Amino acid sequence: MAKTLIFVEYEYYYGRGNWDRELIKRLAKKGYLIHAITRKFPSDFQDQEQEIKNLGVRFHFIDTRNGFNFAIVALAEVLKLVRKNKAVLYIPSIRLAPFCYVFKKLFGAGLIFALQGAPLLELDIMPEFKRIRQNRVWYFLKRKLIGFEEKISALLADRVTVISKMINNELVALDVPQKRIDLMYYCIDQHTFKKDQEKRMEIRSELNVSDQDILVTYVARLSFDVPSRLWAAEMLIEMAKELNLKVMLVGGGDALEYLRERIKTADLSDRVFVRGFVANKNVPDVLSASDVFFFVMKDPLPTYGLALLEAMSCETAVLTNNSGSAKEIIADGQNGYLVDPTPEAIRFKLKNIVEEKRDYFNDIGTCAREDVCQKYSWEVVEDKIEAIISSL
Repeated sequence: MAKTLIFVEYEYYYGRGNWDRELIKRLAKKGYLIHAITRKFPSDFQDQEQEIKNLGVRFHFIDTRNGFNFAIVALAEVLKLVRKNKAVLYIPSIRLAPFCYVFKKLFGAGLIFALQGAPLLELDIMPEFKRIRQNRVWYFLKRKLIGFEEKISALLADRVTVISKMINNELVALDVPQKRIDLMYYCIDQHTFKKDQEKRMEIRSELNVSDQDILVTYVARLSFDVPSRLWAAEMLIEMAKELNLKVMLVGGGDALEYLRERIKTADLSDRVFVRGFVANKNVPDVLSASDVFFFVMKDPLPTYGLALLEAMSCETAVLTNNSGSAKEIIADGQNGYLVDPTPEAIRFKLKNIVEEKRDYFNDIGTCAREDVCQKYSWEVVEDKIEAIISSL
């Protein structure tokens, strides 16, 4: 009888949800019975929702944008399911994991705590927590609470999976035994994400970008609600002419028209292209057309994203922050480039990239692809995940 898996995630189309969505697909193809408790997919991702449904995954949609309400309804849904099925719960939230321990004790459910961030480090460096850090008492209490939630979630779970050594070390510093932690980096399908020379030529021809031009691509949600993303887009617009770059901006959001107008006003329409939202199935084409994948955030990155590995798999040189877990993936000048997130450092790095010989530049992409195939492919990670599930 196939094992039942219950996934709980606020959304499966941004952030850590992208990884969980792909994991669900892979396990569904293996024959697992999967229930996914989440919010409904937006219109741009309806194809992803349907693809997962076609694999037999049963969605339990919760119609709310309030995190607390989502948690309450999600736990109620989990209770219904574990009363009827011997299941393994896959929980990435430090808020939900302790409550799921009750289902483990009462109904014998297995519990995997899948930690994909470093909550304490995020509290210390991310801009959204700046006000908390400015209040010493508030910061002290918040740090104690987060540390307690993280530690309890890890200790109550049967197994803990993490996506980087940085997260692993944060748990160990909280006195979580190393033997309870499984390090599994994000992985991707290298057969889907591979360089397509035909698509490269097609897209570059459409944009009037020659093979000698350096095309820098930035993929992000381009919205006024995420100023750090706009910061990167606006900086690349400013640098395009100065550094003799071609720039492609990819992603949906309410700032697209603003960016198009800014490009037009600066008379850079022949250098900077706003492509807008690109469906997941077409992302490999965009990456194939690119020479540099710009993955630099204004604020330090405590973790890394799937996009970094996807670009590497398409033999596209990645330029990313010289901080956080990205440094576990990228070796500067070997399989990508690292840079401090300041305009001066980025300008200097891009200038050097433009001046490099094309053969050396291509070697970076080749090395990146080899690293993905050897370390970050599903073939490498899949057996580890199944072994954990089978042990519960």
